[in-house]
Amino acid sequence: MNVTRKPYGVEVTEPLGFGHEPQIATIDWPEGEPAADLLKDEASGRTFPVQHASDRPGKAYVRLALDPRETLRLKPSAGPAEPAADERGERGPRNAIAPEGGSVYIANGAIELELPYGAGRIDPAECRKADGVPGPVRRMRSAGGVWRGRSFIDGGTGGAAASWEGRIRDGGALRTVYEYRVAFGHGGRYEAVLTIDAGERFVRIEETFETAPGAQVVWDFAGDDLPETAYLLDPTPGCRTSRLHYRFDQRLARLAGWTQYSQLLDLSDGFAFRFAQGDDAVGFVALDGGDWRGNRHNHAELWMRRWERDDPRTRASMPWDAKADWTGHPERIPARGESVGVPHLNVEAWIVRGHRRFALVVADAGFVLDGGLRRLQTRRGVATLDAMLRMHLAHPAGERPVRSAFRYPNAVLERHFAGKAAPDDAARKAWMIGYLRDMTDGFWNGAGSSHVNCVAGRMIAPCLYLYEYMAESGLLTGAERDEVRARLLFLAYLYASDHYYPGAATMLPVGSDDTTEPTMAGMANQNFYTDIVTVFGTAAQTFPDHPEAGAWRDKFAAMWSRQKAFHTYPDSGVWEESHTYYHHVLHTVLPIMLRRRDDGTGDEFGEPSFRRLVGASLRQLTPRVAEFGGGRRLVPFGDHHATDLYVPLYADYAEAFAPHDPALAGKLAWAYREMNGDRPLPIGEVPVEWEDEYVQGIGYMFRSREPDGGETLLALRSGSAWGHHHNDEASIQLYARGRALIVDSAFGHVQDRGDRKVADKGHSRWTLRDAEPINYLFRFNRGWIGASGAGGRFPFATAFDPAYLFTTGHQQSHPLREPVHHFRTVVRLSPASFLLVDCCDTDAEQIVRFHVPGVRDRADRPDRPEVEAAVGDATLSIVPLRAGAYRLETAEDRDRATGRLATTEYAFHVGRGRLHAFWITVRPAGSAAPYATADGDAYALRDAASETEAAFDVGGEGGATAVLLVRDLKTGETASVPLSDPSAGRP
Repeated sequence: MNVTRKPYGVEVTEPLGFGHEPQIATIDWPEGEPAADLLKDEASGRTFPVQHASDRPGKAYVRLALDPRETLRLKPSAGPAEPAADERGERGPRNAIAPEGGSVYIANGAIELELPYGAGRIDPAECRKADGVPGPVRRMRSAGGVWRGRSFIDGGTGGAAASWEGRIRDGGALRTVYEYRVAFGHGGRYEAVLTIDAGERFVRIEETFETAPGAQVVWDFAGDDLPETAYLLDPTPGCRTSRLHYRFDQRLARLAGWTQYSQLLDLSDGFAFRFAQGDDAVGFVALDGGDWRGNRHNHAELWMRRWERDDPRTRASMPWDAKADWTGHPERIPARGESVGVPHLNVEAWIVRGHRRFALVVADAGFVLDGGLRRLQTRRGVATLDAMLRMHLAHPAGERPVRSAFRYPNAVLERHFAGKAAPDDAARKAWMIGYLRDMTDGFWNGAGSSHVNCVAGRMIAPCLYLYEYMAESGLLTGAERDEVRARLLFLAYLYASDHYYPGAATMLPVGSDDTTEPTMAGMANQNFYTDIVTVFGTAAQTFPDHPEAGAWRDKFAAMWSRQKAFHTYPDSGVWEESHTYYHHVLHTVLPIMLRRRDDGTGDEFGEPSFRRLVGASLRQLTPRVAEFGGGRRLVPFGDHHATDLYVPLYADYAEAFAPHDPALAGKLAWAYREMNGDRPLPIGEVPVEWEDEYVQGIGYMFRSREPDGGETLLALRSGSAWGHHHNDEASIQLYARGRALIVDSAFGHVQDRGDRKVADKGHSRWTLRDAEPINYLFRFNRGWIGASGAGGRFPFATAFDPAYLFTTGHQQSHPLREPVHHFRTVVRLSPASFLLVDCCDTDAEQIVRFHVPGVRDRADRPDRPEVEAAVGDATLSIVPLRAGAYRLETAEDRDRATGRLATTEYAFHVGRGRLHAFWITVRPAGSAAPYATADGDAYALRDAASETEAAFDVGGEGGATAVLLVRDLKTGETASVPLSDPSAGRP
């Protein structure tokens, strides 16, 4: 938007192809400029009504409508009293305000509201009723329709409210601003500002509050206003329908600002409900999520409730099961009485401490079903017309070209474009234009933020480099250049907006009022947010003269620095999420780091924190194995699988770090070569030490060498780092004799039995038979390495694996009746021989699974529950000790894409015992099998490399102090290894 002062005028251009329905926009109206009631477009003669803001000097409101790619040049005009018949009627509806007693009625042509008006003291007796303090809206309805609902304030633990006041702050015909305040006796306050725009089917509500724990504004619908259907915004343009039953209290959704994870829990950016009588609906839609404060307690929760005897004090304070007294069954017995619970639908909005904005929707159900909630959230809450009028999207005259050493085309950027389009200019141009149109148009007309989510938007930053190259090379027409630039800059504005993704709030310490934890259940956002910050960070480099370039550059640096501090484990450098997403982060930030360095903006490669982050990869390498093309990869814990895509990163980072840290550069160069990288590097390779190591956040790495020099790695997964929905706590992976021997199901690829990619059954781990413990949801569910010993004859590590919740499906969790504390201990007996011991404090049925590459059966040894599996020239043996009545089941898994990545699942049904042990050995194919002999709870274990005695001392109640005693039968060396830790599960 361009505002001229002499003479005054407003020029507005829509460059993106977005249509803007008639709405109120805020414009600058210089003080001293004569007031006018209309703005008139010079070309079309169309007029647009104006209201001068009485509470905002220098501002005016105009009812504006814009067609795609339309330009309006508006000048003040007295104009006709009404628009001509052939005009679009932009004068439109007007607000009407009617005070009546202690209320004021405001009608805008589409909805009507009754609001508290005036001021008054609040009788303490009214406060004790729990609904005696009026909320900001007494009732609401569609124009001429049935009055619906009410709102009231429940002060929680803070005692009585003292007074209330409701007043009109701006009584304009286009925009009416109403203000409501409640003061509490303890000094707390609640304030709501309602903005009612003429003709709109919603009212914008901005709340600021500081009260006491438990305080809420409650929106109450019951009796004739009892809704029968709820509509919850989902990742589509529409809604998910939920039928309402009211048999017991149940939370359906929590209104909150959108992030990538919002709709994986019950967080939602909007919901509505429809009534049993009539066709009207009421809804709540989050607006301006980046400005929400007090996020830890800042939700408007949608609840089905039962109130005992319709007493509001029983709404939330009485347990749900004490009110689950429905007696509507046709076979009821009269002597059993009738229900005293009364069904209510409540929207319970916390007002402890914070700030939020949302839209209260009062509309017909068709508006909701036709995507009205999503359009409202997108166009009035994320990318508003006011914000877009202030965006600089056009190509300015005299913009200086950028001459950077890092520019398209190059090998680093080519990896981003690989598979997207053929590597010729015409194909890349066509793909880029189509992609950007999809991103922007799908956002505006489709699923909003979900459509242009950070995963789908991963190619926006690479497109900025491609645009730069094509614009400078003359490969774009003038119209194409303007279109692509406008769409790229719009996406940069969008991604830089906290209303689109409040990233900073997801990286605040626990206990901060504004943090999203623990509400977000400990699910890391860092990879997704890295995708976001690189977009506006890259835009700052490719458009250095843009008015927002400085702010974008600074925000990128601040948010990336915060990500490193918040998501990197201090001792190991491990990034919070699983290895391929960690690789994706390095892949995503490499171009902008190279560009910022070459532009002189900043050299991240000199930062110790970044070097520690990248260097963490060296602590997670496998041996060279055939399954990875004869090379090394990162142990594929967590989401995704080993891939060649990221191998070149090691060479790129080696070269980038060389001036700052030659030792790290040498190790990265060595890792690149060990991953079968073949690019010549001017860096001396430095092999990584092959030693046992605790890796903070990930687990424990048992590294050893056999007499012939072959490397063995048994990796024990245990730690707080998030595996991206993978239930892989205390799982193991084993690599020896050049082969992968124990892995995840189908090597972690997507399978036809799809749940095995992420579920407990898809990992080589202990678990319960009849319930799947969930480890990734909430940080309290994650374990750690509780004890370890890297020196001595018998290196060991014990992982604590707690289970407090179980899952019935993705993101679904329920409390276990009692907690289960499981410990998994690994003891190395020789380079390729291990004891694996599972100790737990439950009598529930349990399963221990191993996934072994290849497809095979065990028909040759049907009498013994053992694994004897040939993998290449290696033979893997898994022998259960303390076997009792173990039962072994096998199953085959394959990747869905090729069917060639096959594994066999060996599931040992180990019963209800509290201690289970397995002897795992690897030997050359054709060599003598290991054998074990038992003498009570002591076992003599003999293979070609070692002779060991293992004895189990299960002391204490339920094995609480279980100990493994191991002795080398040749040398007499002994070790006592704790198998559990009674203190691990304490509060």
